[in-house]
Amino acid sequence: PLSPGGGSFGAGPAVEFGPEGTVFDPTGSDPSKQATITIPFDPSFFPNGTSSLRIYVRAAGGATTEVPPPYVFNGNTVSFTTSHFSTYQATGSGTPPLVGRFLMIELAGDANSNFSGVLGFGLNRFDAQGSTAFLSIDEARVAWDNVPGMGAAANLQQTFDGAGYDITVSGDGRVSVIDPQDPANPVATLRRSPSGNVLVGDGIPLVALRVAGGDPTMTTIAGKWHVFHFGVDGRTQNGQPPTNVSIGLDADSGTITLKPDGTTSFASFRSFEADTVFPFGAWAFVESPPPTGLTWTVEDNDVVSVNLINAEDGRTIRLTAVLDGDVLVGRPSSFAQTSSDGNEADLFILVRASSSATIAGVAGNYIVSGQEVETEDRGPASVQGVELRYSNLTASISKTGALSVSGFEDTVTHDGLGEPVRVFNEPVPSFSGRFALRSDGWLTDDAGAVGAFSRSGELFIRAQFDGRLFSILFGGPISVATGK
Repeated sequence: PLSPGGGSFGAGPAVEFGPEGTVFDPTGSDPSKQATITIPFDPSFFPNGTSSLRIYVRAAGGATTEVPPPYVFNGNTVSFTTSHFSTYQATGSGTPPLVGRFLMIELAGDANSNFSGVLGFGLNRFDAQGSTAFLSIDEARVAWDNVPGMGAAANLQQTFDGAGYDITVSGDGRVSVIDPQDPANPVATLRRSPSGNVLVGDGIPLVALRVAGGDPTMTTIAGKWHVFHFGVDGRTQNGQPPTNVSIGLDADSGTITLKPDGTTSFASFRSFEADTVFPFGAWAFVESPPPTGLTWTVEDNDVVSVNLINAEDGRTIRLTAVLDGDVLVGRPSSFAQTSSDGNEADLFILVRASSSATIAGVAGNYIVSGQEVETEDRGPASVQGVELRYSNLTASISKTGALSVSGFEDTVTHDGLGEPVRVFNEPVPSFSGRFALRSDGWLTDDAGAVGAFSRSGELFIRAQFDGRLFSILFGGPISVATGK
């Protein structure tokens, strides 16, 4: 993007015409020597007409200047004359409206009475049209409960719903999602990255990523990817009441190579599993190897998806391409039945590995949101469970890798009697650390977590899976000085 500043925003891609610096009319005064150039723009940024659209060009020295009208519009393209080749972009003025299709990742969990709990994920569709949006909810959560005298049980809770909302966008980069029936209380507030491709929940554990414009192919997807996977399962034990439930958490991180022939290979892969028997038991932890026989393909079934096929259990992981195809997000297309009453909920995220990544290239300020699940051993006289923490942080990364973090978190757990305990907006002690970039493209920090940036730097993922702690955080760039 040309980033012209002065309250302007990109309303289409920056298009380079070359060879750079080719000049047709050195004086710029002879129309017969000038060329006509046509570039695309997004009409949805101009609901009231294109009178505010302006074209900007980057000069040889790097300065950005306006190309004066007249402009000729034809659908989603604009044409104009120029005396030389360079990089051109259509822009609008003021606060850009929120438009486009987004895949929204929601991290969901809660505590209920009698030491009961619920944990899972939402992969929702968020279609924004400027002042309005439609949210299609697709959520899967594993719930476990304990009924005195009857025992424990687990079930899979699936929610499929949809509703329309109003949207307001403020100049500080905040997007408010509003129920028209209750306009005074926004349903959610999101922080938008400068590009508008990433929305991070402000105080809520979710991130929305713009769906890629082009369909993925075997050629464009083949390569190395950083993998993040987090899953939860609950299985009611067979037998007469009182019954028990086996609760399991599993997580993976590592590098997967998707080869052009549809096969795969893994590197630097770590897989953790934690299991306990609810209501009474102890958490046990094990580290396991990556799956074998995993293949992949691209499928066109109404919506084009990237599919990972696991030969071990026969499941297909269906992934959607977001952020220009540099990130893949999805979950299994069917929920595994590990017993007659067993259910799983999973989240998979793949970030394209980049050999050109540098710490200096991703330096900046980020709004960070996410979830931490910590297993709890309460002793033989209490019920086993988890403590959930939801982060609302601001992180700053310097060009040398220095990291500083501050913010707030919500905590959800149980008291000694099994009743929910929820603490909101608790300050997180500010801390400093350091990021390091490994030769395989992974980022690491002082706490032992691993992370990865999308190639554009618009999305940051940090994960820490060590058996007892299962943490996944999302970050999007902002400007602390302006709040944008």
